[in-house]
Amino acid sequence: MACFKTACLPCFQAKIRTLGGQLVRTKLQRLHVLEAARSRAVGLCTNPMVITRTICCLTTCDPGSKQHKNDSFLKKCHGLTPTSRRQNRRSFSSSYDHHLSNVLVVPKTTRYMFEKQRFGGVETEEQIRRRLLERGSDLDFLKDRHRVHSENTERCKNILQKLGLETRTVDRYHFNDAAVRWADLIVSMGGDGTFLLAASKVLDQTPVIGVNTDPEGSEGHLCLPNRYTFLFEDAMKRILSGDFRWMRRQRIRVTVDGRMVNKDPIDLHELELSFPEHYHTHSQQERRMHQGLDCMVKGPRVLPVRALNEIFIGESLSSRMSYYEMSVDDGPMEKQKSSGVTVSTGTGSSSWSFNINKLSCLSVKDILKITNEETGSNLATEDCTVERIADRFNSSLLFDGADPRMAYTVRDPVTNRVYQSDMPRGFARKIVMRSRCWDASLVIDAGSSFIFNDGAIATMEINEKDALNTVELD
Repeated sequence: MACFKTACLPCFQAKIRTLGGQLVRTKLQRLHVLEAARSRAVGLCTNPMVITRTICCLTTCDPGSKQHKNDSFLKKCHGLTPTSRRQNRRSFSSSYDHHLSNVLVVPKTTRYMFEKQRFGGVETEEQIRRRLLERGSDLDFLKDRHRVHSENTERCKNILQKLGLETRTVDRYHFNDAAVRWADLIVSMGGDGTFLLAASKVLDQTPVIGVNTDPEGSEGHLCLPNRYTFLFEDAMKRILSGDFRWMRRQRIRVTVDGRMVNKDPIDLHELELSFPEHYHTHSQQERRMHQGLDCMVKGPRVLPVRALNEIFIGESLSSRMSYYEMSVDDGPMEKQKSSGVTVSTGTGSSSWSFNINKLSCLSVKDILKITNEETGSNLATEDCTVERIADRFNSSLLFDGADPRMAYTVRDPVTNRVYQSDMPRGFARKIVMRSRCWDASLVIDAGSSFIFNDGAIATMEINEKDALNTVELD
């Protein structure tokens, strides 16, 4: 029988050795050991403050050290004291207390701020007003929504400081890897777009939560429930006391093979502000790589951004047909032409993917009428029946954010003697695409774009290590 060792949670410190005696040094290595220990040990002891572990032994370090705080927080992130488990969601009885100290706030760029920056910030407010009026937009309305967002953001930041948490605020232009490394928790202040931005640079286990700072003007599907915009102190106290559930949202990892895929993503938001066409930006960067002015990376490499919602692959000019080869779950490569391909996570299944594939009640009614005519059936076509059928089909398009599958959709597939699309949509664990396009993009969460032209190969998979830690509150 294996020899079991026990340790009280407060003593579960930074230095960890495997049974073979090898010192585990890096954060990622520690997480793997801790997760393996947790998965084997849960339920083996009855004391909630003691966990039996089978594969690691512990040495003590200074409880006040920064390393101790980080390890304790990471331990919390990886569920070493679960009290229940439901579809990869974990509840905890232990608290953060002093182990959560650094909170990074990432606020949204409001439409008002965007319009002020759009032409280099040189316009007067009256010039902006006239320009917006010509487009049928109201500057006063934008200023009012900006005021709501700013007031809620400042109030939430004051609450974080009141709770004794060190708080830093970074805009999208200064949100970088160093800022993520500093943070124990990242709080996006905005809507779903801001949450996606905040999550985009998190490649470790740092948790991200979202506050919808304008519930009247933003959906905030990925954020905490809208009532916590105004009860943010209650939300943070629940988080600090451990009264919440973890939701590990799966993300898509993209491995590319092709020398002409840019190393760093093109930020589409910055592109809008600087105002060149997307086409010219990609062409200029590709030309620079051909000339040796920008670095070309040889061999397969993992892109530095994970997709929380979806990936789009296709020609940058939407009116142009996309040509590529596609393989699903190690099946044969199939030549296809279409308006591009979307690959969605469970989190993104309620977004673009859903709206591409959903059936309207009108379409369902037409199908039922044709079925009756062709088969002599007498299927009901009343509105209530049609609505139930449409809802049932549309509900089948949605799946949980913790689900390790991807949903792919071939948009407007061309089907003829040369090009086939036998399965224009479905679920997959692995998708490989080889580009045959001339000006194509691989776009992650509508914000990060990579050149994806003829010969480039992208492999899309979900890896549990890439899952994003988020918080659920009832």
